[in-house]
Amino acid sequence: AVVAFGGDDTEDPKPTQAVAADVSTATTTPADPAAVAGSADIVAITAAMPPVLRKAVGNSCKAADAVEAQPSGTKNVSCVVAPSDQLVRGLITSGTSVQVGSWIEPSPGGYEQQWRREDASAVSRRDSGYARVQQFGSGYTTVTYIDNVGGLFVKASGFKDQASALEFLTRCSL
Repeated sequence: AVVAFGGDDTEDPKPTQAVAADVSTATTTPADPAAVAGSADIVAITAAMPPVLRKAVGNSCKAADAVEAQPSGTKNVSCVVAPSDQLVRGLITSGTSVQVGSWIEPSPGGYEQQWRREDASAVSRRDSGYARVQQFGSGYTTVTYIDNVGGLFVKASGFKDQASALEFLTRCSL
């Protein structure tokens, strides 16, 4: 600590204490604390992905502010699977990357009922969860998957048709 005395030394000194910065943290702490939280979220979410999907998204995942609105306030990530990746070969229109949004849903149980109310024909049962396929025009199909056990939520867009979107889940072991 540094003690500074002001004025002349004949009067009662009034010390002012200044605290030195902790150099060890000042040089390693990012200016934006959200960056640390975002990094932790990315690591946790990608770790929950099946190995094939985790490998395909590689280091492309970034913290996403508004990819999908979650009532639970869960943090989500936005990732990309390159069109040249084996995982999506034959499932996409040539040159189109697959956009993947993902998060860990703390209460995954309600999605199946919600999806069935919206369009029961688009919902299918998977090993440990449910999938919903939606077509948004020619050559642009989205598949959404929720794991009812672990809470992994995956929404992938850019497939050429419904069969391709479901094949993506199969290749991912979802």
